[in-house]
Amino acid sequence: MDKNVKIWVTTSADPAMIELDGILLGTSPIEGAEILRGDHTLTVTRPGYETITKKIMLESNMKITVPMISNQLNAEERKEALSNMNLHLLKIN
Repeated sequence: MDKNVKIWVTTSADPAMIELDGILLGTSPIEGAEILRGDHTLTVTRPGYETITKKIMLESNMKITVPMISNQLNAEERKEALSNMNLHLLKIN
């Protein structure tokens, strides 16, 4: 079994800074970055948006779509956005 997998990362507010385990991969969209298989911490930042940090397990090639939340939202809009927020992981061959 190959010890590396590839990831593709997009956000709802490209371009955003993409870090994996504290190491900058670049700005989104990231296309086909080779990553060691296993547990990782994905961090996505962009000025004017909330920082998103998620632990992910990479066992195969993966497309990751990260929803971004503006930090200009009022409390009710933020609550609504957070309740609908899901990180989308799609396994690809």
